[in-house]
Amino acid sequence: MAMAQPVVNGDLSDADYVVIGNKLNSNAGFGGSIDVSQILYYPDDAAGILYLGFEGRLNTGSNDGLGVLINVAGAGSPVGWGAGSNLAFGGGGHFLDQTFYADFEVDYGFAFNPGFWVTDVYWDAVKYTGGGGAEYQGNCNQTGGAAANSSAGGAVFSNGSVTFAFHNGGGAGQGLEMAIPYSELGATADMDIEVAAFIVSESAFFSDVTVPGNVTTGNLGFGPNFGFIGGGPYHTGPDALSLFVCEAPAGLAVTGLTATTATLSWNAVTGATGYVLQLSNEVISSGKRVKLGAGITSVNLGPGQLVPGTDYSWGVRTRCDGEMSSWSAMQNFSTPLRLAGGEDDLALVYPNPSNGQFTVSLPAQGNGSVVIKVIDLQGRIVSMVNSGDSNVQIHVENPGVYQLWIQYDTVSFVQQVIIQ
Repeated sequence: MAMAQPVVNGDLSDADYVVIGNKLNSNAGFGGSIDVSQILYYPDDAAGILYLGFEGRLNTGSNDGLGVLINVAGAGSPVGWGAGSNLAFGGGGHFLDQTFYADFEVDYGFAFNPGFWVTDVYWDAVKYTGGGGAEYQGNCNQTGGAAANSSAGGAVFSNGSVTFAFHNGGGAGQGLEMAIPYSELGATADMDIEVAAFIVSESAFFSDVTVPGNVTTGNLGFGPNFGFIGGGPYHTGPDALSLFVCEAPAGLAVTGLTATTATLSWNAVTGATGYVLQLSNEVISSGKRVKLGAGITSVNLGPGQLVPGTDYSWGVRTRCDGEMSSWSAMQNFSTPLRLAGGEDDLALVYPNPSNGQFTVSLPAQGNGSVVIKVIDLQGRIVSMVNSGDSNVQIHVENPGVYQLWIQYDTVSFVQQVIIQ
């Protein structure tokens, strides 16, 4: 599910980004002027664009660079060069035409370097899938200005298809940022991504700076095989190219509201495997939660679950595969005092107030079974009578104010009684 798109400007503080790799040490084999410390990503599966961020900086007094390796993994993904393959690719540019070995399959290799300049960053790329290819992609400035791979000829990526920027200020959340269409990577939202980053010279002399991984032996030198170096893995993931978010339900509604019935409903959520309904009595702060199966987006409540003249709050959360959403905004409703009937339908309660002994007299048409509940102000049932008589004697022990809930035939209502 897509959110807002990051702005490609070398500022990696966009809220969409997810950190997928961190530098695990304080290594600085080439000095403090060049580093990579974090890998971030945001897969915009709706737009089909992979955003990648690499926090770090380049040394403008050298041609040392930032190396990046990418693998698209999963069923149907492109087949690159396998783990342990010699990744030297003729014409690759910078370190990419020299011997080195990764600890995971590699589909693409990138090299970004300043070329001894304080103004620009240059990008070389290799494609290890299909027939392969190597090509210079273009350059951007060092202040976060976005550029397209305008020098590409299609050997790796289509001309103008990839946007990239580098902010070389060296601050937190600054560095390389890229936006690569899934189609250029041969990827779909059902696949995963694996990434590696490191600091390396133009002659392919590798430093001890990697993300992720933990090199403890100093600079790695020429021809390292990351599959045999302790402290790995030296790649991230796999991380999904679809950032699914388990969303809370929206569109909560109450319909068919009477004194003892209501229907609670909400909009279906994509990817839901079920829902959890929470219903609470506002007065007595009691409630219950009900787990519902997939596809159920409404619940009918009846007389055994609702009391006339009562305030309720309710909410729903979504169950997804392996996770739960937050609760929806809680909604409120109140059951009315009477379900049906005019004034002539009301029962007569006498005497009221009373000393604890009173009579409930039902109208003539109330010839069925009657249920009478005496409920205190804490919501507790202190007395309940089932009777077929038209005159029912009720006794309540303790003085106080009570709600008398009466149901007979199709009529249900509440009346207040006072015990002195």
